[in-house]
Amino acid sequence: MSESPGGSRATDHEGNSMRAAMYDRYGPANVLTIVERPEPTMQDLMVEVVASSVNPKDTFVRKGRFKYQAGARFPKGTGYDFAGIVTASRVDDMPAGTPVYGMVKGWGGRSAADLVSCRRQEAAPAPRSLPLIDAAAIPLAGLTALQALRDNASLRPGQSVLINGASGGVGTYAIQIAKALGAEVTSVSSSASQEHCRRLGADHTHDYGRGRLPPGQRYDVVFDVFGNLSRREVTTVLKRTGRHVTTVPSAANLAATALTRFLPHRTSLVVVRSNHHDLLELSRLVQEGALVPEVQRRFPLTEVAAAHAHVESKHTRGKVLVVN
Repeated sequence: MSESPGGSRATDHEGNSMRAAMYDRYGPANVLTIVERPEPTMQDLMVEVVASSVNPKDTFVRKGRFKYQAGARFPKGTGYDFAGIVTASRVDDMPAGTPVYGMVKGWGGRSAADLVSCRRQEAAPAPRSLPLIDAAAIPLAGLTALQALRDNASLRPGQSVLINGASGGVGTYAIQIAKALGAEVTSVSSSASQEHCRRLGADHTHDYGRGRLPPGQRYDVVFDVFGNLSRREVTTVLKRTGRHVTTVPSAANLAATALTRFLPHRTSLVVVRSNHHDLLELSRLVQEGALVPEVQRRFPLTEVAAAHAHVESKHTRGKVLVVN
């Protein structure tokens, strides 16, 4: 490996190896180590990664919470978000040299590495108005917020939305995307994060220390980013034909999704999907100033375990990046 002129790690193609964050068993953050691995097999794009990010999904998979989906084969990589420079391409609209960002599909994280290979659908040109490193903070959380509000909730201009867990990675994007869709936004967060939520565009804020939900109000949409609200709690603040969207595939949420399918108010689980056109839409919002990524901490790749531990502390506001 060598340093590129821009200061990032450049891949030694003669050695056909790269650094990657891997783990050989499910467990706490310290199971992660940096190892030398063969370069990935070329798909549509090969990207030299400048940064990835840590999402709750990364930590849940690493701890074994989704063993059925992730499987029992080790070692495993980590990281789904990435930003970097295309080094080889089989698609016309993202040739070599293009700054891109994206999210790899499935349960096999692999973007916390020097190189990532991906399909065209998993990437798009990065927003030009952002430092490329910061673009890594957007894909998974931004796609989750966009798809939850636009697709699951069918949020329309003039509607009201309550966002529970508004100061985290997905929540900070949800506030901004809901405003871009023309909604009236109420955020639920700690008292310390209320002013932060207002700066992002929340019209009203609620401190969950004063009660999990605002009393006496009803909303067209409840987006439970944190995933801790019961169906009973949601129905007390949801309009009769409102929609409840959650990010957590718990047994209770899955049951609520099935049971409310034919009721006026519906519960649904957002299942985020890599989508080239949605990444372009997020880039458009960034370019127009309607979406600004919130980056709280940046860790070097060699400290990826510390980055995971920081996310697991649940004291993050915005996103945590792993920088190569």
